[in-house]
Amino acid sequence: MLDHFDSIELYDAKNEHHLAKKIRQAFLYDLSHWIDNIEISLAPGLRNLTPDMIRAYFKSVFLKHQIQGWEFRSWDGQDMQELSSERFPVFLQQEAVVRRYVVVETPKYWFLIGPTRLANQNPFSFRRFLFEDSDVSGQYIYLTHFVVEREEVNLPANKANILMQLSRMYTLERSVNEAVKIFINSSKDLLIRYIYPLIRKPLATDGRPIEAIIEERMQNFEKQFSILILNKLPRIFDIALKDINDLEFFYYHLDWLIANVTNCLRDFCLQPLASFSLVAKRTTLRLVSMRMLTHRIRNYLNDVTIEAEQKQKLFMAPMQYLDKQLTEVEEEQSTIDILTEEVLYYQKQVETSGFLRRLITPKAPKYSLEELTQYRHQLNENFFMSIIRLAKDQKQLIVYPEFECNIIIDENFRHYAFIDGELGLTRLPKLLCLPEKRDSFDFQTVRQQINADVFRTNQEWG
Repeated sequence: MLDHFDSIELYDAKNEHHLAKKIRQAFLYDLSHWIDNIEISLAPGLRNLTPDMIRAYFKSVFLKHQIQGWEFRSWDGQDMQELSSERFPVFLQQEAVVRRYVVVETPKYWFLIGPTRLANQNPFSFRRFLFEDSDVSGQYIYLTHFVVEREEVNLPANKANILMQLSRMYTLERSVNEAVKIFINSSKDLLIRYIYPLIRKPLATDGRPIEAIIEERMQNFEKQFSILILNKLPRIFDIALKDINDLEFFYYHLDWLIANVTNCLRDFCLQPLASFSLVAKRTTLRLVSMRMLTHRIRNYLNDVTIEAEQKQKLFMAPMQYLDKQLTEVEEEQSTIDILTEEVLYYQKQVETSGFLRRLITPKAPKYSLEELTQYRHQLNENFFMSIIRLAKDQKQLIVYPEFECNIIIDENFRHYAFIDGELGLTRLPKLLCLPEKRDSFDFQTVRQQINADVFRTNQEWG
């Protein structure tokens, strides 16, 4: 049923999209009531699952993830290092680092959820939660999920049982290339040592406008994230591309990295001083869009029959097309400016000249000011619509966050995220901001946005 909802083709209309989202959410809320009113009869299996555990997972993990989507959050090994042992047992924190599981907390249970074999699989799937895999003999059972009852977790007998069952949990690292593992582990360490502290550092109050302070913070964040982590991705990807297990491991943890940095920025935006900052929200939007784009371009990235140069050309084609269109508009605009000056000069000559002077006044210009103004407006309108058409034609390479991610940061503007950097991995996407009211659109702002680069100095940004 959910697949049917998601497969419905929607037009580029926000109201229609929001209505479809509300219908989908209403269906999910109905499911939460349905699960409470049915009888669950299921073999307990190795984990001794009870109907209460099943209902809790269905509502607090599966349904919540379906409703929240990109905003759904869980703990990982790094998060647990910041928690006290009273909140979460030390032995489970240690196992989380080894087993790479994430934790979803409910009032009664901790759900420990192992990584998926494939990067595009849903780790929070209800079917996956219920499934217990076994070897050919049927004697050894493998787990992807485990349920811990919070009240009895520290009892010796329960602790031993938990550790025994955790030993059955899937791990992705058994046969992964060492260079890929080292990169992932070092990236997570860099997040903890440099990226998170930079984002979480209290905002300075040095007399400057708060938006200027936040803009500087976002620039510094993007520079550090690019230098420390993103710039290394193409080299690691080349290594991972040689083996499917390495590749899935790479994609899984790349998604994890982007998701956790996004969550950290969302927390930053919850601060009173940053809650209305468009610069911070747009940076978050770029991260969410990058996460979606890295999912979309995987088939291209994985195709070993296509050279890296061809892939790069393909990924950058929308931005190059936009740049070409903009150049043509700028040239036409320059012509209009010259013609406008000629008309104004002619009118001035006519108004200030005497009778005899008017007899030798140059021939009247071909266009009137009204016609030139109308042509200028039409030029603006046509360019605006060309951007909309480009985004519709290149859905694999351009993200419309308000429509596709259901994230609206300003009702008066729409945003389009374009792939940037080497193979779309070394830079956050470029974000194009267009007003919803076409009359207020100015093509000159597009040039500034597509040329934005935090590694250049003396430029407006954000």
